[in-house]
Amino acid sequence: MKIISLRAENVKRLSAAYIEPSGNLVEITGKNGAGKTSVLDALWIALKGRSVAPPKPIREGAEKAVIEVNLGKYTVTRTFNLKEDGDYTTSVKVENQEGFSAKKPQDLLDSLLGPLTIDPLAFARMPSKDKFETLKAMVPGVDFAAIAAANKKDFDARSDANRQAASFSAQATAILLPEEIPEPIDEIALVEKVADAAGHNADIEQRRARRLAVQAGIDARTQQIASLEEELAELKQANETDVARLQAAPPLPDLIDVSDVRLQIDAARATNAIAFRAKQKADLLEKAAAQQKLSDELTTAMATRTTEKTKKIAAAELPVPGLTFGDDETILLNGVPFEQGSDAEQLRASIAIAAAVNKDLKIVRVRDGSLLDDDSWQILKDFAEANDVQVWAECVDSSRPGAIVIEDGSVAGIIGG
Repeated sequence: MKIISLRAENVKRLSAAYIEPSGNLVEITGKNGAGKTSVLDALWIALKGRSVAPPKPIREGAEKAVIEVNLGKYTVTRTFNLKEDGDYTTSVKVENQEGFSAKKPQDLLDSLLGPLTIDPLAFARMPSKDKFETLKAMVPGVDFAAIAAANKKDFDARSDANRQAASFSAQATAILLPEEIPEPIDEIALVEKVADAAGHNADIEQRRARRLAVQAGIDARTQQIASLEEELAELKQANETDVARLQAAPPLPDLIDVSDVRLQIDAARATNAIAFRAKQKADLLEKAAAQQKLSDELTTAMATRTTEKTKKIAAAELPVPGLTFGDDETILLNGVPFEQGSDAEQLRASIAIAAAVNKDLKIVRVRDGSLLDDDSWQILKDFAEANDVQVWAECVDSSRPGAIVIEDGSVAGIIGG
C-alpha cells in the first residue's frame, strides 16, 4: 500500500492542503516556515498518532485539526480537538473500501507501519551505536546485549586463563632437572640416626669426664700421702677403693663416626630437592594444561554464540546484501563499518533499510532532502522506482519538475505542472 491522497487542515503550520502524489518520489518544497515540514509530519501523525504528535498539533487560532490519508485499501481519519486548558483530545478512524471501521484502528495502523520509522538520511548520520540499536529490532530472537555480556565475561575469563597458563608454564620452564629423576629419600631416619649417635657420644663423654675426675682425685690424694703421713692410712684406703673401682669398670666403647651419615643426609637433601622440583614442575604443567583447556572451552562458547547469532541474522533477511552486525555494536556493510562506505553506498543502504521497515505500507520519508546533491537525488529516485516504494522528501526551494510547492500553509502548485 501507498499514499493515494493526503488532506490536512489546521495541522501545525498548514491551513489546508490536499495532495495526490504522482509517481514514487513525492517532493515537497517551499521556503523555510512555509509549512512543508508540516506536510510530512501530518502524514506520520495520522498514521502513528499521539506518540509522534507535537505538544500543539492544532494550528494557532484554530480549534480543530483533521488529517485524512487514503491508502487505497483503507482510509485513515485523525481528528484533534482543542480543550479549554490548551491541551487537546484526539481520535482516529480507519475504514476499508466497503465503509467498515476497524475496532482497534491504531493496532491496525501499527501492524501496517511496524515498530520503526526510519528517515534514511537521519539514519546515515546516526552514530554507529544508534544504527546498531535501530537495526537490531529487525533480528527477532537475538539478545545482542546478553550475547555481548556473555562473550565479554568469557573473553575476560579466557584472558585470565591464558595469563595463568603462561605463568605456570614459565615457572615450570624455569625449573631445571637432570635427565633421570631420582626417588625421594627419607631424611628423617638419617637425622634420627645422627641424633641417636649424638646422644650416645654425649653419654660416653660424660662418663669419660667422670673417670678423668676420679683419676684427678687419685693424683691429688697421692700428693697428700707424701705430705701428710698422719692421714696415710685413710688415704691408702680411699686410694685402694678407687683403684678397685677403676679396675672393675668395663672398657669404654668406641665413639661412633657420623661423618658418613652426614654425607648421606647431604646427598638425600640434594636428591629430595630434585624430586620436589620435579613434582613442582609437574603440578605447574598440570595447572597450565587445565587453564589452557578452560581457555579453549571459553573460545568454543564464544564461537558458538557468534555462530548462532550469525545464523539468526542471516535468517532475518536484512534488506541490504552485505549488511550485518559487528561484535562491538557496529553495523557492517560489505565487511567494513557502515560509516566507511561511500556516500552512495550509505544512502542506498539507508533507503533500503527505511523501505524494509514498513513491508505493508511501502512509504519512506526524507526530512532533509536539501542535503542531497544531484547524484544522491537520482539514487533516491532510482531506488523508489526500482523497488516500488513511495518516498516523501522535503526540500527547500527545489526547482525540479513535479515538486509540490507549499506556501503559507497550503499547496501553491506543482513545478512544471
